[in-house]
Amino acid sequence: MNDKAVRYEAKDGIALITLDRPDVLNAMNNAMRTELLEIFTRLRTDDAVKAVVVMGAGERAFCAGADIREFLEPPTPTNFREARRRVDFRAEMERCPQAIIAAIRGFALGGGLEFALACDIRIAAEDAQLGLTEINLAIIPACRPRRRFASASSSASCPSLSWPPPCRRSRDRSPTRRRSRSATPRSRS
Repeated sequence: MNDKAVRYEAKDGIALITLDRPDVLNAMNNAMRTELLEIFTRLRTDDAVKAVVVMGAGERAFCAGADIREFLEPPTPTNFREARRRVDFRAEMERCPQAIIAAIRGFALGGGLEFALACDIRIAAEDAQLGLTEINLAIIPACRPRRRFASASSSASCPSLSWPPPCRRSRDRSPTRRRSRSATPRSRS
């Protein structure tokens, strides 16, 4: 049995990173985040790799986000400090000189979608289902993923995904103003 949460292989200038927990829809646990941090740290200085492809094992999910089983036990101060480092692998991704491509099939939810948004290019299969599902756990999505989501989806390419929603304005495109009914319109001379 493979005890690694991530598989890594590089060949002909292409690195393939496979999130390898298909039994839990490739949900991210601490082991996976640690392995991703190590991989992206190594990739920063690997001149032989020109592009990186990230995918999920199995056919059902790219990554279903955080493994919520880790939320069930209260963290000790040491565990809490370690958990705060979990986004470090995304910071390492930003430092990588290679193009990072997310091959999304199935679910990309919560932290899984955030991971895909941190990639330079996202290619989604027809069965891809994307969502920031933290709100179902009463958690507000972080600001950085929302900004990435906004830049990744433009109203021209995908109007139903535009973020933030457009500002409401009056017909003359100026901010709505209150007008008194008793006021008489000014004459223009």
